[in-house]
Amino acid sequence: ILAPWLIATPLIDCVSLIARRLVNRQSPFRADREHMHHLMLDAGFTPTQMTVTLIAVNFLLGLLASLALLAKVPQPILVLAFVGLMVAVPVLGHATWHLYRKLIV
Repeated sequence: ILAPWLIATPLIDCVSLIARRLVNRQSPFRADREHMHHLMLDAGFTPTQMTVTLIAVNFLLGLLASLALLAKVPQPILVLAFVGLMVAVPVLGHATWHLYRKLIV
């Protein structure tokens, strides 16, 4: 139950990109600059800032899930929370990054 939380950022990034490409009737294997790290670099993060931020977010999610398990949070709740995160982050993040891009361009 903990494994997805430990690799949350790349997992969410890949799943959201595949879903978005399929919705847009594109090949899920097509290359583009819509990955989280590309968007962060385009937004002005340095490679070091981007790396540290993504690692910190991933570490925080793994830590929170670990603490939830130690606190005896029922596993179905953790699964639902992860599914909710998988849906919410791409929807909110994609809209935020594209709004940001329109404002700076």
